[in-house]
Amino acid sequence: MRKEKEVMIGERAITVRELTARQIDQIMGGIDHSRQIHPAELLMGDHFPVEAVTASTGLTADDLSGDITPSELRELWDAVIEVNGFLSNLLIRLVGVGEKMSESTFAGPSAD
Repeated sequence: MRKEKEVMIGERAITVRELTARQIDQIMGGIDHSRQIHPAELLMGDHFPVEAVTASTGLTADDLSGDITPSELRELWDAVIEVNGFLSNLLIRLVGVGEKMSESTFAGPSAD
């Protein structure tokens, strides 16, 4: 059964839904080095992309940079992460891999 959670943002009830494997694949396939960081991602400061939030909630990227407070964004983001735990864990692992690759690239050749 697909997980769901309802979150109140102002007067609006938003249903957060667990993403399907297909949706996750589409999101992951659309993220590349040329992608612009969304202002809500900067405010949240974590690993979760705005594309996952919009796909999970039906909100638009514009909704997430409009008349919504940072505390409302945090509540929404946390609900999306909670309902999409598998994606969250995947993204955390990928961030870790990227950091290790970056460290080894900037460390230069070993002195062996």
